[in-house]
Amino acid sequence: MTLFVFNNIVADLNQASVKIDVENFDDSISSSNSSNSNGQVKFQTVAINNGRSPATNLRLSLSYPNYNITQYDTAFQSENMTFSYYNSTLIAEIGRLSSGSAVAINTTGICINKNTDNNNTKCLPYYIVTASYDQGSIFKTNMDSPILNSDVLLNVHSKNELTILTTTFAIASFLIALSFKRIRHFKKRLDISRFIFYIVREIVSIRDTLEKNILSKKIFPFEIWLSKDENDKRHVFNDYDDYNYIDEFYTKLKERDNELSRKWVDKETVKKSNEECLALATDTIENVNWAYYKDIEDRKYYLPITILISIPCTLIVFFAFEVYKVPFLLFVLGLPSQYHIVFYYFITILARTLVSFTLAREIINFQTSFSYDIGVNNDILSFFTLSKKQQGELLIFSFLILGLPILPILQGGFQFDLTEFGLIRYENPPLAYETFLSLVALDIIRFSILTFVIPRFVMKRNLRIKSDNRS
Repeated sequence: MTLFVFNNIVADLNQASVKIDVENFDDSISSSNSSNSNGQVKFQTVAINNGRSPATNLRLSLSYPNYNITQYDTAFQSENMTFSYYNSTLIAEIGRLSSGSAVAINTTGICINKNTDNNNTKCLPYYIVTASYDQGSIFKTNMDSPILNSDVLLNVHSKNELTILTTTFAIASFLIALSFKRIRHFKKRLDISRFIFYIVREIVSIRDTLEKNILSKKIFPFEIWLSKDENDKRHVFNDYDDYNYIDEFYTKLKERDNELSRKWVDKETVKKSNEECLALATDTIENVNWAYYKDIEDRKYYLPITILISIPCTLIVFFAFEVYKVPFLLFVLGLPSQYHIVFYYFITILARTLVSFTLAREIINFQTSFSYDIGVNNDILSFFTLSKKQQGELLIFSFLILGLPILPILQGGFQFDLTEFGLIRYENPPLAYETFLSLVALDIIRFSILTFVIPRFVMKRNLRIKSDNRS
């Protein structure tokens, strides 16, 4: 995969890349007052090959919707060029434009409707310049046309996106391969932390259940302890007393399961088994120093790792909004504005909500493996939990915090037109980058609130470890 990506990158770098620049080189003529006086406009069009290989069979097409071309000539050229004029379009053909070579064409046009009353709008100096060659194509225009600007948008954002995604995947895979041993060690340490948490939570839950109903015939799980290799268990609980407390409890829990699995069991047998399990559970919970087994050494790395994971997740949420701009723009093009809101914003908000909910839920589930805390006196177990009710609450918070797109709200309403796409246009690149980075930073803050702040107030649960009469 990595070799495939590198081969494609090298191939792309070795391709021809023609760039176009168009200017009104006579400012006096291109001004509005002058334009009204003589109805003329002058342009200089420059095409340069910035690639590493020649552009073959290059065809330049120059068109001015409001003007007829009356004169044209070459300001400079580094290759042979032939001209033809067809349907108000000047066509320049170049058999081969070498790497680093350029051509410049001067054109003069006269306004088609210069005698009309509304000369300011009829003689606007619009241009459409296209360049097509064997290795690709490009065009440039200053017309504020939805169709043309959509094509620019697609050209800017869709070009080479498969290569970008593949490159990202290949780099990530390469880094994972290099860090395989560290990742395996990290996973092992995380499994230990998760194992301790499940053990203490399960024993506390069993004790509380039996305290409430000593005749309970509820089936309690014990596989988490009995199915694990004995050496692994001793590696985790490395104190003989602690290990024996836990092992004795689960052994008795297994015996209870065998006794209560019979078809006919009298209440005395149930009560006796439950009392024995309750006594062992209480002794285990209150005598094992659970705080000693908290993974303090590795835990300091877990939060930074969670934050690093949340950043690409935030970008996924951000692009769940941005990616829909192109297809929905093209889909609703020409429809009334209310359809823009219905089709675009509804689907976009739905996508952002579902994507942010899914990613936040997985991150919170990851946090439950290490974010549990045990009181200094070994009396309280605090942890995050995601029940069905809390998942519903998380979905609501995902909608309120991340589902709503901030930019249209800040703009004063749900406006949908091409001015919203000014972020990726060329008129003000510094402002575009600042706006883009600000939106990403805002989404990072919102996603951090959803994954780190909300769980502490909504999903945190405290379990009493020590009984009140023994604490």
